[in-house]
Amino acid sequence: MCSVLTVTPESSWIKLLLRNLFVSGLVYIAIFSTPLSSQAELPLTRLSTVFPPGGQAGTTFEVAVTGADLDETNQLHFSHTNISAKPTLSEKTGEPDPNRFQVTIGAQVPPGSYEARVVGRFGASNPRGFVVGDLAEITSPLPVQREERPAGAH
Repeated sequence: MCSVLTVTPESSWIKLLLRNLFVSGLVYIAIFSTPLSSQAELPLTRLSTVFPPGGQAGTTFEVAVTGADLDETNQLHFSHTNISAKPTLSEKTGEPDPNRFQVTIGAQVPPGSYEARVVGRFGASNPRGFVVGDLAEITSPLPVQREERPAGAH
């Protein structure tokens, strides 16, 4: 015996209900499987080096900073209020030299380690150590040359 499904007015509402449930399920999946909001993050200012990494109390000298995402870096802050910095101006254009600052260490700053941070387009950076001493700082103008050794010599 073979049964045949016949469409009658009573069974058509079941088909309509199933179709609506199927469409509703697809809409539900489409809405909740996609992220509700898109998020974008700005880069973080990261300070890698401060060179020279310190100075003598009562002096003014130039400091160069390096790092990542240092766009529009215009301030160098220290954890001691008597250590200040202002951007170095280019001799040719008179504009601030990127990532270079004139640092002034007050004579009353006690010797010790302090924090240095740069501030730019993407906010304040991570801290780097900056040491104040009471002895004169000496910076070597040329890289240190190592003596060439023959192969196999120790």
